[in-house]
Amino acid sequence: MRISLLEVHLMMIILSDNAQRAKNSLIAFYVLGITQVALLFSTFLQYNLLKRIENGNYTQAEAEANDLRHQVIVYSNIFIYIVCIVFFIMWFRRAYFNLSMSTRAYTEFTEGWAAGAWFVPFINLVRPFTIMKEIWVKTQEATDNLITYKKPTILGLWWTLWIINNIGTNISTRLFNSNSLDDLLISTQLSFVVNLIEIAALVLLIIIIKNVNVFEQNLQQSLLNERETESEDKLNFIV
Repeated sequence: MRISLLEVHLMMIILSDNAQRAKNSLIAFYVLGITQVALLFSTFLQYNLLKRIENGNYTQAEAEANDLRHQVIVYSNIFIYIVCIVFFIMWFRRAYFNLSMSTRAYTEFTEGWAAGAWFVPFINLVRPFTIMKEIWVKTQEATDNLITYKKPTILGLWWTLWIINNIGTNISTRLFNSNSLDDLLISTQLSFVVNLIEIAALVLLIIIIKNVNVFEQNLQQSLLNERETESEDKLNFIV
């Protein structure tokens, strides 16, 4: 008795689908990129207004319009950012889970850490990067007949920009809460620079997700090929 090709493929599906989660993350990050550019432009306008306020060349209506515009963009950015976090962690956790379930690689941590590591103080400075590097490196290493191996250099650059962005954002926020015009000017300048860094980190993260998605698909195909070979060997043995 022979098994149909469809039945063989159904039996050989090993990894949980992560392509849709990758797509959801990418869409969310594209939207975040748009709001980031809008925030960059709004910060530039705010800096110009602060310079005019310094010289006494402004109206109350201009100041109120600036505050309203900037707040709308900032809160929109925060909302999209939260959505991005949710989609990204869902994708990130499954990518780590799939790596461990492939049985071709030993993962240093449990899949729960792929989500939890982002929220634990001090651990979140290192462990998410370690897990991302594991996913990048070991998913490729677990794939048979890998044509091109991509080094994890991009991960170090992305994580460095991410850390700098977080430090810069904290400093900028503290300065912005000051009543000093000089502090507001410095905060706005710093926000502009930090915003550029965040956009650069976002671009790198998008590239990383796209690459890991390909790595996972290659690993899945490698596992399918292995199972198909095993099934054919068993069928030949029975016959």
